[in-house]
Amino acid sequence: MTSLQALLLGMVQGLTEFLPVSSSGHLVLGKKFLGVASEMPVTFEVVVHAGTLLATLIVFWKPLWEIMGFLGRVATRRTRGRLWADPSCRLLVAIVLGTIPAGVAGVLLNDRIESLFSSILLVAIALCATGTLLFATHWSRSCTQGSENVSVPQALIVGVVQAIAIAPGISRSGSTIATGLLCGIDREAAARFSFLLSMPAISGAAVLKARDIAQASVAVGWLPLALGFAMSFVVGLVALWVVLTFVRQGRFHWFGYYCWVVGLAAIVAFSLGFLRG
Repeated sequence: MTSLQALLLGMVQGLTEFLPVSSSGHLVLGKKFLGVASEMPVTFEVVVHAGTLLATLIVFWKPLWEIMGFLGRVATRRTRGRLWADPSCRLLVAIVLGTIPAGVAGVLLNDRIESLFSSILLVAIALCATGTLLFATHWSRSCTQGSENVSVPQALIVGVVQAIAIAPGISRSGSTIATGLLCGIDREAAARFSFLLSMPAISGAAVLKARDIAQASVAVGWLPLALGFAMSFVVGLVALWVVLTFVRQGRFHWFGYYCWVVGLAAIVAFSLGFLRG
């Protein structure tokens, strides 16, 4: 993998991790077009996902800081009244519950999940499915006014959807935000919960793939990995601002059109033999 290829793929990751159009699906297609599909099937994805994780930490530092403060009060026994009355406690519980399904799926189905990254046709079909889910938010009246708090059932439902979104072509951010909106969560809260929920999943994947990343650095070099990480971080900051703006303005379903176009184009290209081999 060259430095230019790493920069391009890092840019793709930074854009598509937060824009609800499936970063993994675009990376599969992007590596195919750039001719690097066989070099690193999953490891590079983990590295550039770490770049977008850093962007998430910077943008959502306030709720994370409040959660840390709550944990500090619990550890020093300085909490007053019922713990559940604290918004940071409820948010932390929701994140933990929402993380469980993806964690279980990642551990039990790791080998099968990796095999999905080689199926171009499956990625294309999944992109079309993502587009349909995104557009469904336009039909639901619950997207306009909802609860700012994420309940236990809502957290579990969004968590299950995040587990399904491990498959390439299913947008993690798109599917979880859309599910939150359809479950009656407020726009701002749905987007915030979706991105906070991504942190444990991405961190866990980085830990599981730490040895592979070290091996990949020997075969490919640290420079492409570092460039991909840096590009995904910078572009991710911009993309995160864009998607939050679209969610707040009620235009989240617009991304569905893009997913349909890319998914259908990939299906046609695959049928004609351009994406095979």
